Amino acid sequence: MDSKGKEGAILKVNLTENAVTRESTAPYADRFIGGRAVGAKILYDELRPGADPLGPGNVLLFNNGPLSGTAAPSSGRVDVSAKSPMNNFHGVTNFGGFWGAELRHAGYAHLVIQGAREEPVFLLIENERVEVRDAKHLWGLDTYETAVRLRHDLGDPGMQVLSIGPAGENLVRFASIATNLGNVAGRTGMGAVMGSKKLKAIAVRGTRGVSLAQPKRFLDIARDLHRLLRESPAFEENNRVKPVTDAMFNKLYENMLAFGNYEDGRWEKFARIEPEKFFSRYQVRRAGCFACPMQCMHLVDIPESGYGIAFCSPFMSFLGTVWNDDLMAMWEAIILANKLGLDVIETGGMIAFLMELYQKGLITGADTDGLPLEKGSRRAILQIIRKIALREGVGDTLAEGGRRAAEAFGPGALESLVSVKGHFPHGYQFTAFEGASLMQAVGGADPFPTYGTGVEIRLSMPGPKEKLLTEAKDLFGSEDAYLPGNYGVPKVRMVIDAEHRARIPDILGVCIYVVDGFNKTSSDYFLFYDRLAELYRAATGRPLSRENLFSAAERLVNTERCLDAREGIGREHDRLPERFFRSFPVGANKGKALDPEKMEAMKTAYYRERGWDTETGLPTPEKLRDLKLEDFITGTD
Repeated sequence: MDSKGKEGAILKVNLTENAVTRESTAPYADRFIGGRAVGAKILYDELRPGADPLGPGNVLLFNNGPLSGTAAPSSGRVDVSAKSPMNNFHGVTNFGGFWGAELRHAGYAHLVIQGAREEPVFLLIENERVEVRDAKHLWGLDTYETAVRLRHDLGDPGMQVLSIGPAGENLVRFASIATNLGNVAGRTGMGAVMGSKKLKAIAVRGTRGVSLAQPKRFLDIARDLHRLLRESPAFEENNRVKPVTDAMFNKLYENMLAFGNYEDGRWEKFARIEPEKFFSRYQVRRAGCFACPMQCMHLVDIPESGYGIAFCSPFMSFLGTVWNDDLMAMWEAIILANKLGLDVIETGGMIAFLMELYQKGLITGADTDGLPLEKGSRRAILQIIRKIALREGVGDTLAEGGRRAAEAFGPGALESLVSVKGHFPHGYQFTAFEGASLMQAVGGADPFPTYGTGVEIRLSMPGPKEKLLTEAKDLFGSEDAYLPGNYGVPKVRMVIDAEHRARIPDILGVCIYVVDGFNKTSSDYFLFYDRLAELYRAATGRPLSRENLFSAAERLVNTERCLDAREGIGREHDRLPERFFRSFPVGANKGKALDPEKMEAMKTAYYRERGWDTETGLPTPEKLRDLKLEDFITGTD
């Protein structure tokens, strides 16, 4: 049984003081429930405003939810949060696999890392046993090597290991944290924060399980949810067993992928990629995370690179974004970035940015260590990945992130920079989708704006639309909420709802991909949330309704905005790159572009609907009181 209650304990490790303490999650449960929301409150309480994100004053959190490590579908997700070295605002990212479930089985819902060490260390957690150990022998190893070495040294092949690679050690601002063969906390530079603390790895073994208030009731509900997922069209859509098909590949990317540094909406070479042939040869099997019935990941064995797993975002980053049409080169880049500990999205974006500057003549071989940055060059892609991770030559400039790199390259480079709050956006054609673009603009730490707003993309494709349009009218008062080409209040309300639904899985510790995928094909918009609330009640014995979940999600959005308010965020930061306001010359969305004045009006409507000040873009004291967040009011003054 968990030592601090059925939700798990908060484990705090102060590296500077070599101190370990444990606290209960109970004081947080009523307002924040768990997971990312409790993590945001802890970060708000313990992070000093103005702290250097790469200094010992930053606080690094690993947040499980109350359903983590249970039989609930896809309960292997973990949120990671800290102040981000990318933009000095709060950062959050998420990863799957089995590490989070192991931490929960050791009795912990949250792991809070404070302070820093002068020399490399790793953290060993075995139930009640928590030790900080020397890691000088691990420093310099990649993430694969670190896991193998630690399991050998500890004599436990089943030990779950999470680590940084050379990129995190070298404080690359977009360094990642990785576990297994590609379960990665990529965005917002959490690997750099871990590296600044000289924390190489965290090895966990848990044998205590998860205590449930109503075990039989919980297992009955979980079993039924697994059944619903397996029987849903989403399950078949995701094709969990067969290799990806050419048709699926084209459907995913034809109407939604931006090519290069957001330079174009179509690339003829991309249409000639043959994934069926490639995956039939190199895919070992489909893979998934703890308790996941969907198995969305591809496990491959690539000559010379070895094994790796990935799905979705890494594909975009090392294919169309860098003008690459070679799936072998894509996988080589993915595996290399994961081993070295780099965020694949930011890395792909940096390479695309560099390629454009090179093609325009704004930089030359003298700026790239003599390396020709031809579009799609396998050699250039792989060498730049290594240079960034090791901070060699031009890689040292790129390791500082887009804004700092552009300033180093000169004024012309700034005009080509595509960045939202310091991050390279996901590679979607935002110019055609107002809701996704608004969600990107106002989004905080890890803007992934297609969950919930992806209906805009689906409605732009051939196929039946009646069900979705009826849903839009029922939920938000108008079909315009889903239809592209609209900037009004119905679409704003759809975006707010999408933000809440994206955070509910993070609060509970389950996978958004499973929840959102099921909702896309379910006839009952709220079914999954009702069942998640039932699971929570059976797990903890605490009351919870679907309405409570959505209230907690709204509270989380406001909590994270208050965190950023202390660091100076305001309306002026909720802006989009200039390239989102121009149309692509070719492609399915040719001629479509966001209207800047309408987007500003839409942003104002968003603040108003949220109950935030329309001039500053910050929560008002009245809104915070309404959400029972009175203790956050001074953070928005």
